[in-house]
Amino acid sequence: MESSDGDEDRIYSNSDTSISQSISFDVFQNCVAKLLKFYYCDDCILPSNTNETDAKYIDNQISYQDFVVQFLIPNLPCKFASQFTESWRSRKEWVNSEMKPDFSFLKDHFGMAAVPVANCNYKVYNSQHKEEMYLENYIKYLETVKDMNWDFSSKPCLYLKDWHFVRDFPGYSAYTTPIFFTSDWLNEYWKKRTDVCDDYQFVYLGPKGSWTPFHADVFGSYSWSANVCGKKKWLLFPPGDEENLIDWKGQMAYDVSSPLLKDKNYYPKTSKLQKIGIEIIQEAGEIVFVPSGWFHQVWNLEDTISINHNWMNGFNLHFIWKQLLEALNNVEKEISDCKDMEGWSDHCQVILKAHHGINFKEFLEMLDCVGQRASTEVESFLRSQIKETPSLHHFPWHSVLDLILVVQGLKLLLKQPKVSSDLCRTTSELLTQLLSTLKNVENESLSELLKKLI
Repeated sequence: MESSDGDEDRIYSNSDTSISQSISFDVFQNCVAKLLKFYYCDDCILPSNTNETDAKYIDNQISYQDFVVQFLIPNLPCKFASQFTESWRSRKEWVNSEMKPDFSFLKDHFGMAAVPVANCNYKVYNSQHKEEMYLENYIKYLETVKDMNWDFSSKPCLYLKDWHFVRDFPGYSAYTTPIFFTSDWLNEYWKKRTDVCDDYQFVYLGPKGSWTPFHADVFGSYSWSANVCGKKKWLLFPPGDEENLIDWKGQMAYDVSSPLLKDKNYYPKTSKLQKIGIEIIQEAGEIVFVPSGWFHQVWNLEDTISINHNWMNGFNLHFIWKQLLEALNNVEKEISDCKDMEGWSDHCQVILKAHHGINFKEFLEMLDCVGQRASTEVESFLRSQIKETPSLHHFPWHSVLDLILVVQGLKLLLKQPKVSSDLCRTTSELLTQLLSTLKNVENESLSELLKKLI
């Protein structure tokens, strides 16, 4: 992958002021060089820059290495312009001439799909009550409240969320295909890097006034959210800020727009926040990138359809591990009265899997999947006699980074005393194998290797 110069790949802020030229080859080479030494440091964690006050706006081409350096490594949000989704079928076929959701098309094509619908007025713990209904019936509800001018005084405010569209309709994946960039790098990256959550394309359909409670995405994953039509308001909080949004009972805020947040008796720590979130207004066609561990809340300012996707890679591995440990601690507290029972730790792992979605075993399986693939790609590349720059679509240099960060994940597992002896043995074997591949990488001249890898 070659870096670009000049006016190409320029990034702009919301005020259209230029903030950065394309990252040069030397800058990116230094970035990769530092990461190649990363696995020597047992406790190294990639930094998160929490001093940003605005999400950057990208309205022109951006290379993948620029995206890595400016957003993935510092773990910062950004917004992509609508031009990157212009070719999506969903933006053409799901929208009527008024640029509103085309209820007739959706009902005719997907009416018998069973979809999850949340009641925005009905709080269950720190979420909204959900029930399943056919899309056809949900659209009939939308048509009814539309005729009432979206007056929810006599009708509940219902929001279709987390519809696994691609899973339910595999023949319709073209509607949600993530080809954001004409250079096609993100489409290829998406295919190669979504080892977990690879079929999790979610569709959201909600009327003006619907909203999601304050939350962070599953497992500490990254997410894309693309507006097919409509407008949204986001408030995003960098990792750590959520600790200042806990009420006097120890409960996380449910609605960060609530006037109670200004009451120190209810929320004693909110005064520590520099501001109540980074605000993003997302127009039709625009895409919001939400980094790992960023809590957020979203409101639909118009009738809106959006497509979301969650994914993980080496850069957010430490967030995933941190959330997994926090979830395990919560499980252990809940069943602490049973601590003397035989196999208590194993029972905790079973409950962790049911409650959080993954446990230590699944975390290791994820590392094994990513690590084995990356190791195979790197060894194959090192054996080759190719001297020219590889194709844009292969990213062998990213496989090196994946290897380094998977090694970090394995070391985190081995340092955790709650990991079983069997799991430790399997982890050690995988670690030895991947370190051997990285040793082969070291044997190459770093400068020459980077020239081949980038």
